Amino acid sequence: MSTAETKESRRLFNFGTDVSPDMSEYFRYVGLLTLIFTLTSGSAFPPYTGILALAAILIYPIFKSKWLWPSIFTIALLAFLSGSIWTFDNHEWSILYWFLTLAIFSFVRKDELLQNTARYLIGFIFFFATAWKIAAEDFRTFAFFEITGNTEPRFTQIMIPFGLMPPGVNMNNPAIDRWKDPEYGLQGFTLITGDALENFWTILTLTTYAVEGGLAIAFLYPLAKHQTWIRDALLAAFFVGTYVMVPVSGFGNLLAVMGFAASNLDLKKRAYLYGGLIVLMEIIPTRMLLLDLLGLT
Repeated sequence: MSTAETKESRRLFNFGTDVSPDMSEYFRYVGLLTLIFTLTSGSAFPPYTGILALAAILIYPIFKSKWLWPSIFTIALLAFLSGSIWTFDNHEWSILYWFLTLAIFSFVRKDELLQNTARYLIGFIFFFATAWKIAAEDFRTFAFFEITGNTEPRFTQIMIPFGLMPPGVNMNNPAIDRWKDPEYGLQGFTLITGDALENFWTILTLTTYAVEGGLAIAFLYPLAKHQTWIRDALLAAFFVGTYVMVPVSGFGNLLAVMGFAASNLDLKKRAYLYGGLIVLMEIIPTRMLLLDLLGLT
């Protein structure tokens, strides 16, 4: 076989031959983190995205190919279009937007533009989250956290050791189950709560407005370069205060990946920061560890 034929054979059968020569270290980091997220997240996307992500992690030419992210985005988009599109939650829409972003920047390799896109995505996520919480009556009246906190085990496990949960609070969920049971009928019931707990939910609601609104401003407002550490600090605080205690690992990991992409820290520092946040949430049983350290288990 001639040299020309060998080159042509490699072109036809090697998926990674169409490689952009200017793939930066930054884009490789962002791509690898997103591949790991794609492989581990429990989203509604078909398993083919995970299979392709695993192949890209194991086979470097696939990882380098400019067609990798357009392929993953296409698979995810087809999953949306083939299903009931309105049943997908905001987290899965955010994942789809991020796949589209990487698909576009597979051909337009401009690191600063990708960094700004990640920053705006995070900013608008928190902008719309805050806007919804302002518009939603149950959030404005503090009822959201009062009901969720008194019935959601991830909250009650934390609140009971601090003495905030009144006696009998474990009866709230059976009462709600009976209320939803057609045989029981939609009769009213009294939610068991307490003054200390109601004050806590009020404080938590106001804190949520402040933190998420602050994140929206910090990521959408063009800060000076020496001030951009504020974004990393706020996002890390949001992680520790929210996802470590009430883990929503899929969306939390996506925020960590986009936070890494949006950060102005040097690559090693941001890798330690955002990689550490993912480890804190995913690998270490953080909730029980904290309670053990506080002597509350």
